[in-house]
Amino acid sequence: MRASLKDRPYWEYLAATYELLGHPLRPSEEDVRIFDLALLRWLEAHPVTGLRAILLGATPALTTMRWPAHTTLIGCDASVPMMLSVWPCDRGRTVFGICGNWMDLPLAPSSLQIAVGDGALNCLPNRGAAIDVCRSVRGALADDGLFLARCYIRPEQPETPGQVFEEMFRGAIPSFGEFKFRLLLAMPQDTRSSLAVEAVYRLWASHSINLVGLAAVTGWPLSQIETIEGYRNSSTVYYLPQLDEMRSVLDEQFDEISMATPSYPLGRCCPVFAFRARPGIRS
Repeated sequence: MRASLKDRPYWEYLAATYELLGHPLRPSEEDVRIFDLALLRWLEAHPVTGLRAILLGATPALTTMRWPAHTTLIGCDASVPMMLSVWPCDRGRTVFGICGNWMDLPLAPSSLQIAVGDGALNCLPNRGAAIDVCRSVRGALADDGLFLARCYIRPEQPETPGQVFEEMFRGAIPSFGEFKFRLLLAMPQDTRSSLAVEAVYRLWASHSINLVGLAAVTGWPLSQIETIEGYRNSSTVYYLPQLDEMRSVLDEQFDEISMATPSYPLGRCCPVFAFRARPGIRS
């Protein structure tokens, strides 16, 4: 991997290597179908002409949802490289991107009907930031608007990092994306605070792994294994709460409609929530 790529800031690095990002850190076709179903159920009860929706982040798979005709879909991300490199900008005037802070969305109050996020509430420093994002989203949504969110949930009894590495070395983990996700969830962390990805990299580096040898044992593409370099010297953190805490973050502004658990391995750690914007609540 070129040194110039290794030295890029995390979100710039991710933008440059997004196609190598494995599931479940990237949504699968099943995840998109779950989002779709929740959207269609809401639309059945809320016929809307000229739907306005926001996507928290630059997740291209969610632009392929079955959005109704005449939908205006706004992608919002604080990372310029992610918006320039990952967000699809070739679909005309109904899909466009803006750079902005999710905690203070640059949108008029009650100007949207739908908000969607894939891991958006996890790409934050702590619980307080997640609450601020929920308040900002609620402020932009009309009463009874829909918030769909796939969230990364830490198990009540997580694995240890040692167990994850042991499984990796014996070739028992199907993909590098699954390994990386399991390791993130297994790392020691204060569930009300955050996990620094630099700590994950330090643990990885302490094993002095031969990447070519690991690729041979696991069958993982070397190019995917090398993406762990994005964690090196990064200031990026992830908020990985357990299920009850994630619900407590959301229920200040929203009423839960449903929670769907995907069928793939680790699906229990990646539920897709549908929340209704509680009438009368404002950020």
